Amino acid sequence: MVNVDDIVNKINSSTETQPPIDDGSSNYFYSAQIEKLVQQVLRVFSNYYYETGVNYTGDTQLLPIPCKWGDASRMVSSIIQNNSQNTAISAPIFAVWIKSFEMSPENRKFPVGESQLQVSERAIDPLTGRYTNELGSQYEVNRLMSIPYIVTFQVDFLFTNASQQWQILEQIGMVFNPSIDIQLNNNPFDWGNLTQMEMTDINYNSKSIPTGTDDQLSIMSFTFKIKPFWLNPPAKVKKLIQIRNVIIGTGPDNSDCDGVIKWCKDDFTQSVASIGNNKVSLAGNELVLLGKDGATLDPSENPYSWTDLMSQMGHYDPETTIIRLRPVVSISDRSHDIIATFALDPNNVNIATLTFDMNTLPATTIPAVQSFINPNSLFPGHGLSLTAGIRYIITKDIIPGTVAWGSFSAPANSIIEYNGTNWVIVSAFDDLPIGTVVKNLTNGKLYTSITTSWVLTYEGQFNPGYWGIQFFSDYANQGIQ
Repeated sequence: MVNVDDIVNKINSSTETQPPIDDGSSNYFYSAQIEKLVQQVLRVFSNYYYETGVNYTGDTQLLPIPCKWGDASRMVSSIIQNNSQNTAISAPIFAVWIKSFEMSPENRKFPVGESQLQVSERAIDPLTGRYTNELGSQYEVNRLMSIPYIVTFQVDFLFTNASQQWQILEQIGMVFNPSIDIQLNNNPFDWGNLTQMEMTDINYNSKSIPTGTDDQLSIMSFTFKIKPFWLNPPAKVKKLIQIRNVIIGTGPDNSDCDGVIKWCKDDFTQSVASIGNNKVSLAGNELVLLGKDGATLDPSENPYSWTDLMSQMGHYDPETTIIRLRPVVSISDRSHDIIATFALDPNNVNIATLTFDMNTLPATTIPAVQSFINPNSLFPGHGLSLTAGIRYIITKDIIPGTVAWGSFSAPANSIIEYNGTNWVIVSAFDDLPIGTVVKNLTNGKLYTSITTSWVLTYEGQFNPGYWGIQFFSDYANQGIQ
């Protein structure tokens, strides 16, 4: 005879290479559907009363009948009875338990069927919590066909006298004629959330005529069938995110280039199509909406409207709608994106006032300068401070041998400093790495070095693709879309 334990031990002690152990997380799915069905059935029998005697005022008393899940373990039953056979069970009481769980072939539909739904929500005003007339989030729901079962419940009513039995029989008999509807959840996309509970049998009393000192409780049993009970596989829910920018790259075929496509870097061109193809211009914290050609007025001689543009992109909420600015050359480089919430100006339809996320603003890489100066207009003894340690960025070349600067000379865009005695070059522009960031103390703005000059770090004009509108739900994981 084969010993099962020996086989198990051999398998466990095998030295052969085994595949990695799957912790089951990728295959495990449990949504407590049977538990929710049991809870609903318990609720059906949790609001019955029986009439008994009178109270001290002479009025008839109505007492609630408790309803319990009847599938108790031996240990729990023993604890309830205080580990004694002499403890009486409280009555009247309902005890509910599942008698059988069967497949329902007659209700089985297309087993491998799949349904796809496109769902749109209405936007919610974050201040009032009420729905608005604007379009909110959109989803795609893929549902697999549910599996039908017939679940048989037995409801035992334990009672102590015939009056209790008749009261409950009359109440339940009027409710089930012969069935009621049960809604298992409030999900409108669950096609198995509504079922029927039908009373199919009544055992009037399980107790025979007593003999001697028999104290067995009387039990009236009701049999109910849930048919069908739909067991639902998991659904796939995808949130639909609007594509706001389309980047198109083109280039001519060139046999001198390496690679399959044969595009050289200099031949490659890129165009961006976005909703409205608008440009924007940033000055301080005011963002002005422009046309695709940079004009402030549309063909009808009206200012471009942020409200009109937002109606095409989705809803606008000052708490959850953000603007991303990309002050870099590469449209695919998200690492320097500047993020800000914004408020629309009711008096100027083309202006949005930004509140920057300070953590996304670029940091300076060199000490600040007092200002940018034209050395031909401002020079020592003519409007230029001679405080030791003061720094300037010059916008023109300082030619040696002039009356203003004497023998000192410096190329344009260099940083110069007064050391208390003489002017010296702190950093020649050509020696600075591209992307150096410096702060102008006079106007408080940041400037970045590019190939030939200094430019405002994040102020100025942004073309389509280098700015975008986003909503808080896709802020963290999405770039400008």
